[in-house]
Amino acid sequence: MRNYYFILIILLEMFTTTLTAQKTQIKGFINVDASAVFDTTYRNQFTLGQFDLFITSQVSNKISFIGETIFKYETNDKHDDGFEIGIERAIVNYKLKDYFNLSAGKFYTPLGYWNNVFHHGIVLQPTITNPKVVNETANGGGLPLEDIGVQFNGDGITKLKLGYNLMIGNGISSNPIEDFNNSKSVCLNIHVEPKENLNFHISGYFDNISKGTTTVQNIITTQNINLQILNASIAYWDGELPIELIGEYFNLKTIMLDSNTTAYSNGYFIYFGYKIKKINLTPYMYYDRLILANNDQLFFPNSTTSYVLGLRYAIQPLCVLKLEYKYSETKILNYQNRIELQFAIGF
Repeated sequence: MRNYYFILIILLEMFTTTLTAQKTQIKGFINVDASAVFDTTYRNQFTLGQFDLFITSQVSNKISFIGETIFKYETNDKHDDGFEIGIERAIVNYKLKDYFNLSAGKFYTPLGYWNNVFHHGIVLQPTITNPKVVNETANGGGLPLEDIGVQFNGDGITKLKLGYNLMIGNGISSNPIEDFNNSKSVCLNIHVEPKENLNFHISGYFDNISKGTTTVQNIITTQNINLQILNASIAYWDGELPIELIGEYFNLKTIMLDSNTTAYSNGYFIYFGYKIKKINLTPYMYYDRLILANNDQLFFPNSTTSYVLGLRYAIQPLCVLKLEYKYSETKILNYQNRIELQFAIGF
């Protein structure tokens, strides 16, 4: 009988240890904005931003999970659609070594720097809105920012802290549960960190898009397409020096196979901030340009140029006020002046 008690005690201890080892954290992000817009008319408004529910769980020493769900209000020209729920990330990670790990699920495309470091947790990013080229495609951006599939990655290789991300996904011709062609998208990101917090990235994205695909900008492709995106990035972020620097360049090449024509588009931005650490204040500025070709079947060719001046005040690390002035020129709308105040928190 004592042996049975002994075995039961051992099993209970193992079960308790397993529960203790699996640590799950739930965090959230939200922002509220006030803006005044001057273009052909004048309007001012308060805006409720996205509610971001962020979950992490360390299942075991090698297995972990990341989940990110967005609640946001959607509208179109005809009526209000109300709040919608979107799963932005649902990733199972299996860590083998620092230089080789495997992930599966839905994740941010490892294209460039900004898209993986700053995305939906608005309090964490330096500006109120993303630069246009790394904005959501539904809001006029030019990149496939998310995908479903598998990803191999590693970091800390050699003294240069070489790292890589290799993604194989369904691509643009798909939805969350179905791929509409047999080809897969491929994205490769190679990055180094020669000095602490100084990062250089080179990345590329390749995809085949079937005729009849409806893009997230509600454009229906009339030809089979090959898409190629190349990127180069530099970033100095969260370092000991009081400066913040992010610069990225993207080249988009869209080959329409049926007509044997090619469209070339480009996007780039440069961000600079200076941290006044004594008062937790960061003045910043950035220049942003997205040039979309007229004959590109994937993106509506509303090219945009923006100039931004801003101030960011950190009340607490996850409680931030931002004030921005933005001047924008677009192909459709000649100009727009925008003043915006944002209160963003994480909890």
